[in-house]
Amino acid sequence: MFNQLISAAVERSKTNISTRRSCQMRFALLIIAFLATLGSAATVPARATTRIPTLLVDTSPPPSPQSSEELLDIFPAYISEPELRHVEEVESDQSSDAMLRENGEMKRRNAKAAPTAATTTLSKPTSAALATLSPTSSPLPEPFDNTPASAFQSSGSTDACPKFISGLLSNPTFKSCYPLSMMLQSSTGFFQAEKSLLSIVQVLDATCKADSSTCATFMNQAATNLTMAGNCKTEVEQNQTLVLQAYDGLLAYKTVYAATCLQNPTSSQYCFANAVTNLNTPSDAYLYFLPYGIALPGSSNPSCSWCTQQTMDIYYSASAVRSSLVAGVYQAAARQVNTLCGPNYVNGTLPPASSGVHAVRPAIYATTLAALCATLVTLVSAL
Repeated sequence: MFNQLISAAVERSKTNISTRRSCQMRFALLIIAFLATLGSAATVPARATTRIPTLLVDTSPPPSPQSSEELLDIFPAYISEPELRHVEEVESDQSSDAMLRENGEMKRRNAKAAPTAATTTLSKPTSAALATLSPTSSPLPEPFDNTPASAFQSSGSTDACPKFISGLLSNPTFKSCYPLSMMLQSSTGFFQAEKSLLSIVQVLDATCKADSSTCATFMNQAATNLTMAGNCKTEVEQNQTLVLQAYDGLLAYKTVYAATCLQNPTSSQYCFANAVTNLNTPSDAYLYFLPYGIALPGSSNPSCSWCTQQTMDIYYSASAVRSSLVAGVYQAAARQVNTLCGPNYVNGTLPPASSGVHAVRPAIYATTLAALCATLVTLVSAL
């Protein structure tokens, strides 16, 4: 009888131990599921989405130009000579007005660049020029196209920096990325392309077809390499203008890519192309210099458009990296846009700063989950 009681007690003890271990295993699984769900929800602030539909360009041969006699026959015979003279005067006034606006554009582009002796005369592209320009009539512009390699060398330093810049510009990966961020402030050919809608669309098509993620990784590494002692460290420390332009262009690649490749969903046109060619809204072009830390001029009046709103949203997301140049000028630009377009038209403050927290969180979750899994394995093996 006594032996039977002892056997029954042992069996109950085993049952209780098994039940406790089973409960512990269920509790561990619940914790793992909770942390996995919480970890998947920990994401960085979402960037603005960039819709980039395909832009169709008519590549058929242009019509043959009319002869001078045919052009003269277009005018009715009843137009008198004084009336013709009046038309010529109006066209001259419009041409002068366009010249003033485009000269202002030249000054804006040179706001941060070193002054040069060369001066470029601008003129408004005519409809005839747009109609007869072939998509392959001129090569694509390149960064620092009118800048000799020696210009990247500071006085008293070696030629290490010019060699580094030359190697970078000729690098196959760099060329395949075709970074527009490296041309906005440095390329004469790009400035000329901005005067024609067809030409600038050709440039944008080339830069926007690149894989921005892969190219951004390459550009960031190139920026790091540029500051090394064996490359351009001396020039960076001496604030050499051209070297700093190259450095800023490398770091601004991803933000500039997102902003300049943005397309209006209604017209399927590049917002940037419209900004630099539409003389009715010249202030829109200033927005694309914010990624370089160049503030909006106080007298500028950006349009209250979808493109302005979405471009500023891209800069808002980029400003989460406080060390970026756009973070230093975003709030002032947002206030200026909101003053023109209404309160809260764009985000008026900076987003939460991105820091090591986002990088550390996944590691914490992985460590915790690994420990719990080890405990779970121990419990299961003990059953």
